Amino acid sequence: MASPHAQQVQLLDWRLGYFPHRFRWRGQVHQVLHVQGIWEECRGWPRRRQYRYYRLLCSAGLFVLRHDLLHNLWQVVSAPAFEPRSQWEDVPQRRSGYAGRFAVVR
Repeated sequence: MASPHAQQVQLLDWRLGYFPHRFRWRGQVHQVLHVQGIWEECRGWPRRRQYRYYRLLCSAGLFVLRHDLLHNLWQVVSAPAFEPRSQWEDVPQRRSGYAGRFAVVR
């Protein structure tokens, strides 16, 4: 049974037979630019579960995919909450009262 917050994805391509390279989520295909991290989680009680997590950088943002090793299910656990930054560059930025005192790095 999947987590209520995780959404199922379809893995389309692997890199080196292990790392996700392309996946389809919500009808859009996402290409992985960089694998930032991998970790595993094993649960033995009350139900046996074995997950492998992948933190992936795609053009749309940072995703965390979970692979259920026992049932071979792929799910998105975390996804970008908004569109890529290029669409938001025209929105004026709010300046804080400290903007004159500290250097702002962009």
